[in-house]
Amino acid sequence: MRVPPNYRSPGLERFFAGAVVGIVIGFVFFILIYGLAQDKQMQKITKQQVEIEGLKHDNEILKEKGLEENKELEKQLKVQEILVTIDDGDENLPRLVTFELKRKIAQRLDSFKNKNIETVADTKDVIYGLIEGYSFQVEDKLYTFTVKNFVVSSTLDLTVQLLDAKSASTIP
Repeated sequence: MRVPPNYRSPGLERFFAGAVVGIVIGFVFFILIYGLAQDKQMQKITKQQVEIEGLKHDNEILKEKGLEENKELEKQLKVQEILVTIDDGDENLPRLVTFELKRKIAQRLDSFKNKNIETVADTKDVIYGLIEGYSFQVEDKLYTFTVKNFVVSSTLDLTVQLLDAKSASTIP
């Protein structure tokens, strides 16, 4: 048996041959374009990795500098304000008397303003002595206090408790 000549069409053979050659050329073109795109991506990733490493290094240097500067600034921190709170317990002192007592206690501690926080913290006993060993006079009464709470930061926060309120005229 032989294949009849009608089924061997040269036009059909050229079409299939052209399609196969076109597929091969298209595949080669696709591989070439894909490879170039991947090469660009690899270059971009490499460049970004180098940049990231540089930024990490710069970040570490800045962190170290920041820590050093913070330590230096911490040494330079000073007391800016003195805040006094009075715990009068059961004695309900008038507001004016409380205000005047707070002002007098703060004046007594004014020498600690603009001092280093470490220095003030180290002289805690002196502060206790200044408050507890002194009687404050307001409106013919003498008030004695004890230090209840003592916090040092940029504000010297002092809480004092009223121990005694004596009339100034009865004291010799």
